[in-house]
Amino acid sequence: MLEDATVGFQHADEAAELIRILRCQKALTTDRPKVRAIGERLHKRGGFKAMQSTAMEVRNQFPTGERFSDEPESDNGWHPAEIDQAWDGVGEWRW
Repeated sequence: MLEDATVGFQHADEAAELIRILRCQKALTTDRPKVRAIGERLHKRGGFKAMQSTAMEVRNQFPTGERFSDEPESDNGWHPAEIDQAWDGVGEWRW
């Protein structure tokens, strides 16, 4: 299971939660507050570095064919900007 691949990563719970949300393709709509709350939690725990490492972990955990779509919120997958947009303004994070 993909979520299990994050085991051993310092912020594995947050990474797995983001993966689940991104797969449902609602990161910029109904689940945006959840995505933002994850960013805020990470920022409190470890600042920008924690946020950055978690975002990279999420990007790296998706299989190549499932990785990115051309545009945020498309029906063809997810786009890394979905995390960036939801986290904009959390600590030093800017989209």
